[in-house]
Amino acid sequence: MRLSLALAAALGFGTLSFLGLAPQQAPAQSADAAESSATASGEVSFNLFALQGFGQFRTFTFDAGYTERFGLPVPQPFQIAVPVNSALELISDGAPDSGFAKFTWVAGEGDDRQFVENIVIHHADWPQGDAAQRNAAVMALIRDNVFAQATAQHGGGELKAWGESELNGLTVQQVAGTYTDAQWGPMLLRITAFPNPGEGPSYFVLNNISLN
Repeated sequence: MRLSLALAAALGFGTLSFLGLAPQQAPAQSADAAESSATASGEVSFNLFALQGFGQFRTFTFDAGYTERFGLPVPQPFQIAVPVNSALELISDGAPDSGFAKFTWVAGEGDDRQFVENIVIHHADWPQGDAAQRNAAVMALIRDNVFAQATAQHGGGELKAWGESELNGLTVQQVAGTYTDAQWGPMLLRITAFPNPGEGPSYFVLNNISLN
């Protein structure tokens, strides 16, 4: 089954990211899209697109055409829509050292150049089967293992929230926490898993956001 990953990141003060996956091609999300994440103290709602200046999106398609053009196999076809803002530079990497694809936003120039946010896409071969059992297993994996692995090089992190959301008709698992980068300071890390509702590989996304 063809997957379509529609992802739009709101950048800047109070940064959070919106991620969605659907079994059919999905457009970029509207400006009033929102989600809820379960936390240890209850539920918190976020208005993810309250910031100004992100009305335009650039869509990247990863499919057989991408493989033919760049020689990089795509585990499962998908699209990603990323926001465009003249105040930020978008750097796309289709063959990063880690992950399948990577998008980075930076601000400033020269000595004033600052990291703002990045998104790293990984593919995963999660088994099919009972959806509830698989979703619970994926949640445990990204919460108890992936978060620790992703923050280990920074001396570890503090897990803040986790839960399920329904995005574009698909149940996704998300965790969030903080860590400190030696160069860029305090960071927020969000991990979102997109289990494939059909056959074939799935994806999960690491989203590192500067809290400065």
